[in-house]
Amino acid sequence: MSAHANDVVAIEYASAAEVAAVFERFTNSSRMRAFIDTHRRQFIVYARHHHPMLDDDDVDDAWQVGVAAVFTMPGKFRIEAGALADSTRFEAALAGYLHGTVRNQARRRVREIVTAMKRSESLDALAEDEDAIDRLMFDLEALERRTDWLADIEQRRRFVERCLDKLSALARRTFALALIGEEDVRIQAQTNSGSAVAVRRRISEAKASVVACVEKQMGGRV
Repeated sequence: MSAHANDVVAIEYASAAEVAAVFERFTNSSRMRAFIDTHRRQFIVYARHHHPMLDDDDVDDAWQVGVAAVFTMPGKFRIEAGALADSTRFEAALAGYLHGTVRNQARRRVREIVTAMKRSESLDALAEDEDAIDRLMFDLEALERRTDWLADIEQRRRFVERCLDKLSALARRTFALALIGEEDVRIQAQTNSGSAVAVRRRISEAKASVVACVEKQMGGRV
């Protein structure tokens, strides 16, 4: 055996400046759109198979946050200097890095959902909070203030609790935080959402869903 058989060969990685330059060229190239579309589809398949508790919004947020992290911080991407100029090797390495990042985001969302289920602001605690339920009902502007219905507090609570239970775990968590007065940016941080816009969209969709559900529970008496 050669005396040098066990020598470790040092890998020469491309510099941050070199990587940034290639990233910029790639993001402005015609290949970028096809690359993103292909790997987004692959990620959706992965997320639905491995993390069924995530809804479409969760998966989309995980993807958006992951993509933003990859393409706004290219300095964290490492690749051998010799592979940087080879488009096939570069895209293969980038795909691996991208999938690792977005999958981490998906797993983080799963942990957040599980944690949210255990926290005091979760649905179970919210359903026991009469003040929060009352605030919710008076926030549902689409519901007419019917004296005969509003007089029956217990019936009102049953309707709302039943409809809240139909929301996804993340939607319930987001909605619960909104009900107790948390600001969008704080909800974004606590639910690890991609943006404050995503938070507002989720709150709006949850509210609309609860309104429609309550209307149905009431048999259209609104």
